[in-house]
Amino acid sequence: ALNSRPAKGLRLNARYRYDERDNDSPVNDYDYIVADSFNPAGTVQNRPLDYQRNRFDLTANYRINTAMRLRGGYRYDELSRDYTNAEREDTEEHTLFAKWKVKPHTKMDLSLRAEAGTRDGSNYQPPVGDNPALRKYHLADRDRTRVGASINVMPTDRLDITASADDIRDDYDNSVLGLTEATQPTWTLDIAWQPNDAVSTNAWYTREDIESSQAGNEAGMPVPDWTADFEDTVDSAGIGTRVTGIASKWDVGADLVYTRTSGQVDRVNLAGGGVTPYPDLETSLTSVKLWTQYHYRKDLSWSLGYRYERYSADNWALDNLQADSVTNLLLLDEETPDYDVHLISASVIYHF
Repeated sequence: ALNSRPAKGLRLNARYRYDERDNDSPVNDYDYIVADSFNPAGTVQNRPLDYQRNRFDLTANYRINTAMRLRGGYRYDELSRDYTNAEREDTEEHTLFAKWKVKPHTKMDLSLRAEAGTRDGSNYQPPVGDNPALRKYHLADRDRTRVGASINVMPTDRLDITASADDIRDDYDNSVLGLTEATQPTWTLDIAWQPNDAVSTNAWYTREDIESSQAGNEAGMPVPDWTADFEDTVDSAGIGTRVTGIASKWDVGADLVYTRTSGQVDRVNLAGGGVTPYPDLETSLTSVKLWTQYHYRKDLSWSLGYRYERYSADNWALDNLQADSVTNLLLLDEETPDYDVHLISASVIYHF
């Protein structure tokens, strides 16, 4: 990493990172398990994944005045794959980004951010048995844009409110089959309140609406004969509190987090004919955390905690399947996770 201040208010940063992975796992042959109308012959081999990765990041920060700042830069990410029959030996991603931050009032901060990136690489070589027009999304050419904004307001010295919104859009214009586009708008509201020096509370909510489109061909032809649109929504909320200095020795706290997701799939048969709709996918996660800490002396504390977690899901791909539900395949009677967990913890903290 290199840092420089070539002019007043201007700071430049350059970072480079090299990562190399060498996988010596043995290679074996495996028979195909066919569960659709596309029936490739022969066997396949596992591929130990070796790669070299180069990352370069150049960032400039400029302070226009006491209330306004600009930040921008360029990122480069190159990945070279050395394993046998790699679909794409090399990929390169170039990204430009910028952020503008302003403080119009002593109790308010505003920021706008944006970035644009593109990924391409060497020729794509589909493995034997794959549809020649299929492009895996993490290797395919992609154009990505991201825009966002946030505002932070402090109506009083003890109340802090932050709202933010981001939108990500991915286009896979060179993918005939596979993932063709995706969007992910997200917004968050976060409130922190400290009624006095010993008590602090916070509450937050986040909403994500993820949409994507995919194309495929059941017979292995290099043109789509079906498309699918996916709509996933994620709602997350949390609340927490912390009280310190009870009887000059005790701290206590509590946190509650709840997340619910819903997924819908709309499939269209381009060749004509009806399509049986897929049921919605549903998941929920509830987490509760309670803790207390006793300060025995300045360098020694005792802590006791309790955590509870409940997870439930409805997944038509797993629910009510029998061991022989799929032709030519013996299933392991897997079910959608549905559990309750209770955890009690105790610890001793010593400060040297």
